[in-house]
Amino acid sequence: MSRSGKRTLIHGVINLILPFAMIALRQIILKNAENPWAWFLFMVVLAFLPFFSDAIAIIIACVRLKKSREKVLLAGLFFSVLAIPLQLFLRFGAAW
Repeated sequence: MSRSGKRTLIHGVINLILPFAMIALRQIILKNAENPWAWFLFMVVLAFLPFFSDAIAIIIACVRLKKSREKVLLAGLFFSVLAIPLQLFLRFGAAW
């Protein structure tokens, strides 16, 4: 297992955990903030950070997978791709 394979796998696992952390942090800020508008820019970053992280991880994993066919790279790519519908479900589907 190469170093790039480990990094891709770790990035994929972080992408699976990131949506839960973002939702928890957003709820803590909105519950405890006296003025929620003061946190508006930070909340916008929290809303789009998981998607940017997923996109970066998928691009990097695809480039590395093209160079070497490691199963760890494929697992990291799978986790990053799986994190996108998870993020969408947690943001929009949980409110249904």
